Amino acid sequence: MSGISNLIQKEGNKVKVQIKPISANEAWKGRRIKTDKYKAYEKTLMWILPTTLKIPLPPFEIHYTFGFSSLSSDWDNPIKQTTDILSKKYKFNDKLIKRAIIDVEKVEKGQEFFEFEITHLEK
Repeated sequence: MSGISNLIQKEGNKVKVQIKPISANEAWKGRRIKTDKYKAYEKTLMWILPTTLKIPLPPFEIHYTFGFSSLSSDWDNPIKQTTDILSKKYKFNDKLIKRAIIDVEKVEKGQEFFEFEITHLEK
């Protein structure tokens, strides 16, 4: 269990997950069949993501930071599968996300991560 706690850092509604984000190419076989790698990634995240995260009222704004070790990683590659897993875990409809902020950081190999924060979008 102590190894798991090292994978998650939570500060308020901001969560950092010390796991390499899965790319769209790694996630899907053909058009919409999940790969075994995606299924394992989803299962891991569903288990380790904090259950105490308070999801605000919609509409939502989501802020992602992705830490990539490869300079060839596309900034948008992990967004859909990460969002799908978060919406499944926290039981919200991702169509209610009306704004997204995406940041990317270069990290050393083995230090890949993603961080997210879901807030209410003030109009």
